[in-house]
Amino acid sequence: MSVTPLEPTKFIDLYFVIKKISWSIYEVNHPDVKGSLRLLAIPTNIFEVPQEMLPSDAKPPILAVNTQGIVAFTNEGKKGPSGKPISPEEFRVAPKDDITSYVTPRDEPFNEYVVQRTGKPSLLVRTKTILIKAEVLKDTNNPFGDPVIWVSHNTAHSVTEYKEGEIYFP
Repeated sequence: MSVTPLEPTKFIDLYFVIKKISWSIYEVNHPDVKGSLRLLAIPTNIFEVPQEMLPSDAKPPILAVNTQGIVAFTNEGKKGPSGKPISPEEFRVAPKDDITSYVTPRDEPFNEYVVQRTGKPSLLVRTKTILIKAEVLKDTNNPFGDPVIWVSHNTAHSVTEYKEGEIYFP
């Protein structure tokens, strides 16, 4: 099998600072899994798509946001026997039970990042991390005896010109 090498990206990696950040919080009330689930997608990079890569009818700036998802669960239900840490491969292939219908959003706040662009106005990027699906790994506990939960999420973002005073970019 032949693999075609990818062209180097032409995206413009932008410097950004956190203006406001907070967890999305969900309550889990399943017969076997109860507690508070916190979810956050933290940007690792914010890229501007160059004008020449955009369709002719697109209105710049168009940004792409890469994120790293973080999930935390506070168990308020049953504890089981202590388990071993789970590898990414074990997570991927482990049998799971869908518990999404037992999850209720408590808070899904907007997070805000200010993006600096050379010679152009700064931008305000607002993101919201939303839980799409929650699954508990069958017959699996973490080292503390808590259930292990697998979460799928999506992050939406909007971009506007930043107009709220000056901000320091080192």
